[in-house]
Amino acid sequence: MKFYDIDSVFISGKYAGETLAEVYEKDPKYINYCQENDDDFYISPEVMKELRTLARDHRLLTQDLDKLTDEELSEFMEEMNEIDPFDEGNFDDDQFYIMINDIIRGNDNKN
Repeated sequence: MKFYDIDSVFISGKYAGETLAEVYEKDPKYINYCQENDDDFYISPEVMKELRTLARDHRLLTQDLDKLTDEELSEFMEEMNEIDPFDEGNFDDDQFYIMINDIIRGNDNKN
């Protein structure tokens, strides 16, 4: 069994040469397919959570929220919360502002 992390590179298949994170961003259903159909393909729950968080962050940064109707915005935020619920109680004010600034600048400083 091969244990995959977000930087693992596919060595065969339609996404050969790409990392798990890159494939998940393009085609998350392919990752699900691999998990369901390949007994040697394993992604830990922690890695899946990290992939979902990366996908959420990518969508938040690329979605043009100003063009959404109120209903579409509400649906979008519900989807984002399903991917990775946000609990502001996990952050003090300084940590929260540092995290937001890092996301805006494209930094990934997970300390």
